[in-house]
Amino acid sequence: MFENFDYTGLNATLENVLGSVAQLMPELLLATFILLLILIDLIFKNTPKSIFSIISLLGLAGVLFFTHRQGNQLTEATALFGQMLQLDRLGVILKYLFGISGILTVFLSWSKEEKDWHEKGEYFALVFGLLLGAFLMVMTTNLLMIFLSIELVSISSYILANFTQKRKSAEAGIKYLVFGATASAVMLYGLSFWYGFSGTLDFTSFQFINGLQSAPQLPVLVASFMVFAGLLFKITAVPFHFWTPDVYEGAPTPIVALFSVVPKIAGLGLLIRLLGISFQQNILWSESIIWRDVLGVLAILTMVVGNFSALWQKNAKRMMAYSSIGHSGLFLAGILAFSAFGIQSLLFYAFVYMLMNFAAFYLIEMVEDKTGKVMINDYQGLGLRIPFLGALFVLVMIALTGLPPTAGFTAKLLIFSALTESYQEVQSPILLYLIITGLISTVVSLFYYLKIPYVMFFKGNAEDSLKMKLNVGNKVLALLLVTSLLLLFLKSNWLTNLIDHINYF
Repeated sequence: MFENFDYTGLNATLENVLGSVAQLMPELLLATFILLLILIDLIFKNTPKSIFSIISLLGLAGVLFFTHRQGNQLTEATALFGQMLQLDRLGVILKYLFGISGILTVFLSWSKEEKDWHEKGEYFALVFGLLLGAFLMVMTTNLLMIFLSIELVSISSYILANFTQKRKSAEAGIKYLVFGATASAVMLYGLSFWYGFSGTLDFTSFQFINGLQSAPQLPVLVASFMVFAGLLFKITAVPFHFWTPDVYEGAPTPIVALFSVVPKIAGLGLLIRLLGISFQQNILWSESIIWRDVLGVLAILTMVVGNFSALWQKNAKRMMAYSSIGHSGLFLAGILAFSAFGIQSLLFYAFVYMLMNFAAFYLIEMVEDKTGKVMINDYQGLGLRIPFLGALFVLVMIALTGLPPTAGFTAKLLIFSALTESYQEVQSPILLYLIITGLISTVVSLFYYLKIPYVMFFKGNAEDSLKMKLNVGNKVLALLLVTSLLLLFLKSNWLTNLIDHINYF
């Protein structure tokens, strides 16, 4: 029956799979440590959080090692698992960022008070699951893998948001779940349309491009809006941002820091791939709808809503939530420059943003853990009582605003330079509006970012301020995060050398 069966295709497929597995050591290591952490939690009850933290740090160190080796061995983009994933320089650099974010999350979690913790092994396993989803998101070239990787990030996020089992945390987790499930359903519906038009799951293939170009324009645009709605939810862009303040307020602070960076940057990485393909092949473009203009309007609204809403916040974590929304608008603007310089600037901004946000949330966590306070007015006189903490808050808030002598200034300067360069080349009015809105938003952000230092130094008396003491570990980690922002201002080439030669447009 099988005498004349041709095994050539099967052998080639198996060889491709085995070769692809060897290229995915960081992802395999993440999956291995997910199982390891769960097994330890099941077998050895009452294991201290410090043990799980050490195991997690060892795992993430291994992930960074293999990611570094991937980058050194990579000479050109490599298709894996039959065009389901693509290993290239963009993916490797973003995986560096995710790995460092994971390490910082573990450190923040390790230092957090024990009283809020249940099922410690499960907690760290979920962090690894979120990171694994993000790693796959920035490598995918397949419509099905888009959905699977986003859902891996999302499901881990829903559980982590509700991890402390407090009322606010539960409310945040439910809101996140409802909004996230709706966004995922809408995106999946759009992806199914794309597949129906093209007959292929590989969105980099000629068949996909030709299928969308040949299909009726209106259904393609509707499907595209659905897909981009799911991605804009991940990067917290307006009008898909409503869940953000409640989740940031209710979730554990280390997880909030992780949410503010990893899902957002992973979504941006995937958006770069999709827009890069459409821009190069002139698909999803029409005389009536240009995606640069549509997404440009959303970027402007995101910057305006995020920054102006942050002005009125009295809770430090909610203020950072709206701040994160404002930054999403600037990230989106970096993509819309549609240039190699724009993508390089965005990657530089992403690394600096990661350091700024983790530093800010770590400082907020230190105050919250030791005093139980997260309201900005409760910080009165704290800078006079603990000058070290006050000075760190000043530097971090200056960096988030985008002022020298911090890397936040360099990051924003690069984004505005990329937008200006693109505007001079194509004379698109939306780029000019993005530049103007970005500059106005930066000025507005100065008023709410410096609210915390103002309250710490100029409101209340030192003797009336919160009672708290910082241990050596707190001081060292906070100082390292803030010092990195100063060093990257003085030595920007440390980062620019890493991200050179990225071009998706």
